[in-house]
Amino acid sequence: MKQHFIHVVTFSVAGKKRIKAKLMLTAAVAIPFIILALFPCIPDNLRGVKTRLTPLKTSAGEKFYICPILTGGIGNQMFLYASTYGIARSTNRIMLIESSALNNVFHLDHVQSSPTLCHCIPKKVSIYDCAYDEDMLNIPADINYQIGEYLQSYKYFYKYEQDIKRMFRFRQSLKDSANQFLTDVAIHYTAKLTATNTSAITFIGVHVRRGDMLDGHYKKYGYVLPGQDYVHKAMDFMRRKFQQTVFILASNDMPWSQSNFHGNDIFYSSNTDPKLDLVLLASCNHSITTVGTYGWWTAFLAGGTTLYYKYPAREGSPLRKQFSSDYSDFFYPGWIGMD
Repeated sequence: MKQHFIHVVTFSVAGKKRIKAKLMLTAAVAIPFIILALFPCIPDNLRGVKTRLTPLKTSAGEKFYICPILTGGIGNQMFLYASTYGIARSTNRIMLIESSALNNVFHLDHVQSSPTLCHCIPKKVSIYDCAYDEDMLNIPADINYQIGEYLQSYKYFYKYEQDIKRMFRFRQSLKDSANQFLTDVAIHYTAKLTATNTSAITFIGVHVRRGDMLDGHYKKYGYVLPGQDYVHKAMDFMRRKFQQTVFILASNDMPWSQSNFHGNDIFYSSNTDPKLDLVLLASCNHSITTVGTYGWWTAFLAGGTTLYYKYPAREGSPLRKQFSSDYSDFFYPGWIGMD
């Protein structure tokens, strides 16, 4: 009995050693791949140098490239995409980009990149978030760069406006959903008026940004939210300017919006997905925006007359310093500011 007990203990220790050896072998194989995935430039410093200095071969010859540092929500990423494209065109480069949420919304026609190509190169970051920084175009001709961090000025891509609108083509399923919503609204609205010409309706997209902007951090940083008076004033402006106006209202605080804006010509989005509201508002004829980049892009893609809130940042705040002196680098030419 005693010998049998000793035999069992000896077998258990040997088994543990074999398991430990297997674990060590597995770790030795897996760890380099984990490091490569998380830090693609660390395992081979020479590869980082080579990537930084090597152009890509294209149909137009060898070209250096830039990659946007995609951060934030859909409005932030759209600015980064568009501005990076504009900077690439202006500096005779190509733009590379990794997969992003934008691919779920648009038919983008950029060159897809691997993480190594974009992560192993230097970063160049603007000193402004919402103003044009000319220095972002002063990039050495023989080095690839990542650029960011917000680049929220139309001036980076103003010369290529039509290209940007072509690239931001909505996926067909999203367009179909938005068009169906507008068709249903038109039928409902004309039925109430005993009218028959649904094509005569002028759709006004209204984006009311609240939600996260009510957080204390955003207020401290300097964000200012317009009150209901601004939206009412903007709606009255549109009613005077156009015939048979119908307002399509979307918001990240719909209970507040529904309690403050109501009428026979106001219809609320039922979407819970931001990308669906983006397509819906951009499918309207004209726009009313409040604050933020999301509303900016709905208005830009919709075209037509756009009304915006003139004072989105508190004077003297950190946020105010991110804009140009008169906000003209951020708000698109021809848009109408109101307070």
